[in-house]
Amino acid sequence: MFGTSYGLEHALWFAAEGQTPEEIPSFRRSNAFEQVAAECQAVRNQVGLLEISNFAKYRISGSGAAAWLDNLLANTLPATGKMVLAPMLNRAGKLLGDFTVARLKDNEFYIFGSGTAEEFHMRWFEQRLEGVTDVQLECLRSRLTGLSIAGPHAKALLTKLTHHDLDDFSFMSFASIDVGHAPALVGRISFTGEQGYEIWVEPDYLRAVYMSLTEAGAEFGLRLFGARALDSLRHEKGFGGWTGIHPDYQPYQAGMGRFVKPAKGEFIGQAAAAENAGQQADKVLIQLAIDDLGAMPMPWPTNRYSSMIRWLAG
Repeated sequence: MFGTSYGLEHALWFAAEGQTPEEIPSFRRSNAFEQVAAECQAVRNQVGLLEISNFAKYRISGSGAAAWLDNLLANTLPATGKMVLAPMLNRAGKLLGDFTVARLKDNEFYIFGSGTAEEFHMRWFEQRLEGVTDVQLECLRSRLTGLSIAGPHAKALLTKLTHHDLDDFSFMSFASIDVGHAPALVGRISFTGEQGYEIWVEPDYLRAVYMSLTEAGAEFGLRLFGARALDSLRHEKGFGGWTGIHPDYQPYQAGMGRFVKPAKGEFIGQAAAAENAGQQADKVLIQLAIDDLGAMPMPWPTNRYSSMIRWLAG
């Protein structure tokens, strides 16, 4: 069952054999509930495979790349071969973005974020690049496609397809790795909150990597999962999304204060972030665990409050 995100189709959930991939709108549990629950259980207990090409992807390079990014982002930059989570603030200290920042080489970075905010973020990036000659910014949009594997068997699955030593590839590592016969960029991270890897390849290699993963994953009970299961899993881990993290709030209200480093040096929003760091936030993002009401609650941000509500999927 497909949905769309800014013109790009992506899988919401996968129908069982003989089931029509159609969803009937309901204020109670929809006919998709059992399938989404099974996808969540597969990721928790086995291994799941999700396409993540709809994530936003940017490449920043050049001799001035590190200094430019350091001024743009509120967290310290990662070491080469590592990743960090980094908020991006406006001058008032409010959230403009929530990124995973990967450093492949000293002056080569990849940034991953919300696909729905890509145009918004590109405008901000380009404004900050006016007059800058030593930084190259590329929006990789359709030039880089991705697959994510997640679950307790994810490492064993990837081990079958690469010669890279995954025992030495710790959480938040990032490297250029061959997966099957395809050159890939691989990050040891997953938005599901489970052990996982994000595998990024040029479009010509996507099908080959997908076939390699599904064939090798059969012995581990690999199952495809979609955006509905991803939302359920990331809520259960307390991971926020751009719908609940946006410019109405500063990072300490959104539970992202640990990723803001006011003492690291000058960056956009530093003064406001330093002031907010020493204050008690007047409102904060919370997570509600609700009793099973036979319905599927959905998060609904308003102009005053935003709550991440956990969907207990089976």
